[in-house]
Amino acid sequence: MAHLIFIHLYIQEEIFSFFDSYHSSLTCHQRLRKTLNSIFKQESKKLCLFLKSVRLWSIHPRYLDRYGLLGLWREALLAQKVLEGLTKGYTSHPQLERFRATSDPVLYIGTYLYHVYDEGVKRGYSFNKDKIIRYDLSLRLPVTEGQIIFEFNHLLRKLKERDPSRYEALRRINRIETHPLFYVVPGDIEPWEKTTRISAMRKKRESPS
Repeated sequence: MAHLIFIHLYIQEEIFSFFDSYHSSLTCHQRLRKTLNSIFKQESKKLCLFLKSVRLWSIHPRYLDRYGLLGLWREALLAQKVLEGLTKGYTSHPQLERFRATSDPVLYIGTYLYHVYDEGVKRGYSFNKDKIIRYDLSLRLPVTEGQIIFEFNHLLRKLKERDPSRYEALRRINRIETHPLFYVVPGDIEPWEKTTRISAMRKKRESPS
């Protein structure tokens, strides 16, 4: 997902180059660059928050904000490529374990993708359904109650930073809905989630200060 940052910066430089060519007033130009820089910094902060929080959510995609839903669509498409065996990266991601454990991983991730696509259409996004290889809306997978609670609280922490109004609306919810592919069973946080958290903590410790 880091390529989004480079695209973001490229667009920024192209805009600046345009105004470098067409603005003769130095004062006006400096003022304009300062304004654009401020806008890009604000959007970059939102983008970085989004990049840190991307995951294959078990909770319903309707809870996600714009950054979260767009990120989920891209992440799930990448997961589909991984499960097809078309990419070398991302292959050991713990959150793919539950799809790998099914009889047809590509069919299950495709079904997961369809429901993300459906939510996107409801919000007016132009997600391309043709990118989904195959799906079956009758399929279901179990997910533990502990996992659903963990993910919802995790999302609330993210939204508190990047979308306070959505945070306030969601934090009053008593019954958390799952992504339509999943149904809830009793249990603690999923083992693959624990693996993800341990891996993240290890990377944080090993990263230079």
